Amino acid sequence: MKHVHCIYIVKKKTSYFVYQLQAFFLIQSFERYSLRSCL
Repeated sequence: MKHVHCIYIVKKKTSYFVYQLQAFFLIQSFERYSLRSCL
């Protein structure tokens, strides 16, 4: 049971990291697009 719980936490952390990464890239591309439309 403990082992499964650890795996669950790791999965949760990994998915959270991936989510943060995706959000970062989304913001980056959005800012780039905004800059292009300004210029």
